[in-house]
Amino acid sequence: MSKSNNSEDPKPKRPRWRRILKRTVITLIIVAVVLIFGVFPLGLAWLVTGARTRPMDRSLTETPASFGVLFKDVEFQTSDGVKLSGWLIPSRDKHATIIYSHGLFRSRRELLERAVELMRLGYGALLYDSRNHGASGPARVGLGYNE
Repeated sequence: MSKSNNSEDPKPKRPRWRRILKRTVITLIIVAVVLIFGVFPLGLAWLVTGARTRPMDRSLTETPASFGVLFKDVEFQTSDGVKLSGWLIPSRDKHATIIYSHGLFRSRRELLERAVELMRLGYGALLYDSRNHGASGPARVGLGYNE
């Protein structure tokens, strides 16, 4: 009895360089996806949440007194222990107070002129610096969540 050979030929192997190229491309795609959807967003979030008042805004020195307005310095303590600083301008005849909240990288001084205009119409104002901005205490910015 003779041994019969399998008529099926084994699958020919791809050239080695093709396998290496395929693995390299797959690895690069995985690295790109991790960078684009993981590392870059986390890095950007870390930078933004550590934001402070811009240098040009830190050089501003106006207070309500600069406009001849009576005001009171106020401080608030957040639930996580951060001190928030602000100014309270009492209302006159409207018996209403508007709360002013500045934008990211800014301070309460950016809203001062608007508050003074409305104060002259009888409204009160509370202007405060968000966490890690202006004269308020250091803390990560919550992009609105903690504020």
